[in-house]
Amino acid sequence: MTRAFSLTLGHIWTETRTIAVNVAEAIEDANKWMTVPAVLLALLVLATGAAVVVLVAVTITFFAALGGIGYLLYRALAYVCDWTPHPKGARA
Repeated sequence: MTRAFSLTLGHIWTETRTIAVNVAEAIEDANKWMTVPAVLLALLVLATGAAVVVLVAVTITFFAALGGIGYLLYRALAYVCDWTPHPKGARA
């Protein structure tokens, strides 16, 4: 779980850097027609990409935390009730 989460964050970081580099290159290439609206559009694209990356990271973190909380509740219930599931499932 931790390894997968770490790999996901690494992938998100790589994508964020790629977006930033692409926007910077586009701005650099567009020096001939650089105007205030062009700069604002480039910043909007960059901010939108960053917002999407943050939203994905927060969503992944939320569900990872939710899974961790669920597991802790399961372990607490097993401890309090002295209950462990049967390895082959419920028996009648």
